[in-house]
Amino acid sequence: MPRLCGLPNDGKVVRAAWLALAATMALAGCEPEGTITAERPADARARLNYRNPRDRANWLTPAQAQQMIREKPDLQVLCVANIEDYRAGHLPDSMLIPVTGLRLAIDDNTLYEAINHGRTPAKDRPLLVYCWWNACKCPSVPTFSELARQILREKGFTDVYSIEGGMRAWIVAKLPYEKNEPALSVTPPTPAPARGQ
Repeated sequence: MPRLCGLPNDGKVVRAAWLALAATMALAGCEPEGTITAERPADARARLNYRNPRDRANWLTPAQAQQMIREKPDLQVLCVANIEDYRAGHLPDSMLIPVTGLRLAIDDNTLYEAINHGRTPAKDRPLLVYCWWNACKCPSVPTFSELARQILREKGFTDVYSIEGGMRAWIVAKLPYEKNEPALSVTPPTPAPARGQ
């Protein structure tokens, strides 16, 4: 009989693993699909304990972020969520670069031309990064915003801010946002020349 992680694989181990995963997700506070609520205060406090101390000062409440958008005309706004979350709601005039493609797109942003219009975040201007915030309240798991901040720091960005609670907190605070962006055109990669030409 094959073994799974040193244990006999008789089906009971697999069922037990799935049960453990389901229990972990339930304890972590995963929300049902479609529910938009603010992060519980205890989860927010726990998340702050895991956050890098040098990043804490640049996390803004939705109201502070809205004020910064109004007062800093050179502020760039970047959504690092996936396209589905962006369509569900995003800040006006924000660029979209999902965190999974951020490293490459910083140097050459050809993603989502209908949204970004050739814009790429500039290192010499302040940047407000946000995501939808993860639906599972697992304080030790970084949000897309936290991952993006790490990548941006590696790429030389120094003036980066994020919205505490992300787009979820923005909506709960009843601040203005847009949804349902028009159909997107993704610039296809340039085909390599055929051999022998």
